[in-house]
Amino acid sequence: MLLSIILLLLGYNDEVSVKHVKHEIESFYNIKVTVQRADMPNIAYYKPRNRYRANILLHWLSKTYPGDRVIAITSHDISTTSGNIYDWGVFGLGSLHKNVSVTSVYRLKAKNIQDRLDKIVLHEIGHSYGLPHCTSSQPCLMKAGDHTLRAVDKEMKVLCSKCKQLLINQL
Repeated sequence: MLLSIILLLLGYNDEVSVKHVKHEIESFYNIKVTVQRADMPNIAYYKPRNRYRANILLHWLSKTYPGDRVIAITSHDISTTSGNIYDWGVFGLGSLHKNVSVTSVYRLKAKNIQDRLDKIVLHEIGHSYGLPHCTSSQPCLMKAGDHTLRAVDKEMKVLCSKCKQLLINQL
């Protein structure tokens, strides 16, 4: 049985990039990807910073697409709470307990944008499969980044043996 995921475009319209990300997801996770489009939900909008709250987006995705695995991509800025900081801008966020994740291209800059987007999408999908941040000494896409593009650029599109086994156990 081939697993599937919805690649949901929330105001993101770069067709070449979407085609590339779709191929990367299908190759990395051996799953079928269906591309859909939707409007960004107003409920997640955080007016003081003109961005969208990623945790609210995850909740909305899980309610709007129950039973489906979804990775959303947006060009809007997204944020979450990190420690004492309520509105911390992020590249993406994935739920370990729901089948949903979201990624934004807003902070990725022009240099290496496709490679960065691919890595972040694959990482966040890993969370949607229940993979936590990895602590292995081996190279692994699931390692926690330090919230910098430099860290994303250094990542390799591989899972360590432990994360591979965790993924197999989830499938």
